[in-house]
Amino acid sequence: MTDQVWAKVDELAASLQGTDAYRALQAARQQVEEREAARIMLRDLQRLQEEIEEKQASGEPVDQELMDRLQQRLQLVALNPYVREYLQAEAAFAQLLIAVQVRLAEKLGLPAGGAGAAPAQAGSPEGGGEARQDSQTPPPRPRSSRLWVPG
Repeated sequence: MTDQVWAKVDELAASLQGTDAYRALQAARQQVEEREAARIMLRDLQRLQEEIEEKQASGEPVDQELMDRLQQRLQLVALNPYVREYLQAEAAFAQLLIAVQVRLAEKLGLPAGGAGAAPAQAGSPEGGGEARQDSQTPPPRPRSSRLWVPG
């Protein structure tokens, strides 16, 4: 039985690879990889985000100086069209993955937010209101990414 589940996961992954969001992400990633300045900017941004996430995960407070550095870094990378496009494509694909997770949870009768997530408010644009009536209805709009992307 588990083999059948993994086979379906593989099918889902292949389907996701055929989406516009995935193709846009791959194209944007390639554009960044071809440009050293863009690669460095993205790497530095990701390191700073990881530092913040590590502090949050360990329960340490994130000081204002670190958040100011993140804000400045985001403003800087917004000037680079390749990094900006990559971040936007990454956010769009992440939203698609969230929508898939929400739909799967609904089909399994689980809370749409998944384990440990706060439930969405009824009537909110993030979903959580009435259940969809058929499989043709698009999934609810997922919560937007925490990452601020200028543009």
